[in-house]
Amino acid sequence: MSEESAAPEGGQSDFKPITSQDDLNRIIADRVSRERAKFADYGDVKARAEKFDQLEAEKLTETQRLQAQLDELAGRAEQAQRENARLAAIAEAGVPAEYQDLVHGNTPDEFKASAKKARELIDKATAAEQKPGVSYRVNLDGDGSETLALNGSGIEDALKKKLGIA
Repeated sequence: MSEESAAPEGGQSDFKPITSQDDLNRIIADRVSRERAKFADYGDVKARAEKFDQLEAEKLTETQRLQAQLDELAGRAEQAQRENARLAAIAEAGVPAEYQDLVHGNTPDEFKASAKKARELIDKATAAEQKPGVSYRVNLDGDGSETLALNGSGIEDALKKKLGIA
C-alpha cells in the first residue's frame, strides 16, 4: 500500500534525474530561496524585539527613577516633620536661639524632654550668674569665727580694704 501512495496513479513518477551541473545548481538555488523566504521577515522581527527590549528597559529605568524620587521626597517630608516637632518643642520650652542646637531627638517626646532639660540648664546658669558674690571665708577652728582661708581671694579682699585700695 505504501508503494501505491508513493507513486502517482498510472504508475508514472514525477522524478526527473539530475543530468547536469546547471540543473543541480538550479534545484539548490530554488531550495535555498524557499528557505530564505521562510525567514525573510527575520530582520524586521529582530528589530522589533530589540526595540521592545529597549522600551522595557526604559520603562523599568523610569519606574526606578520615579521610585528613587518618591523615596527622596518621603525622606524630605519626614525630615521637615521632625524639624517642625523640634521647633515646636523649643518654642514651648522657651529655649533661646543661641541654645537651640542643644535640643535633639527623633520623636516629639524626645524633643520635648531635650528642650525641657536645656531650659533647666539655662535657668540654673542664669540663676548662678545672678547670685551675689560667694564668700571665701572658712571657719577653720569650728568656733564660728570668720577666719580667712589662706588660699582664697577673701584674704586679698580684706587686705585691700584695710589698705584702702579697694
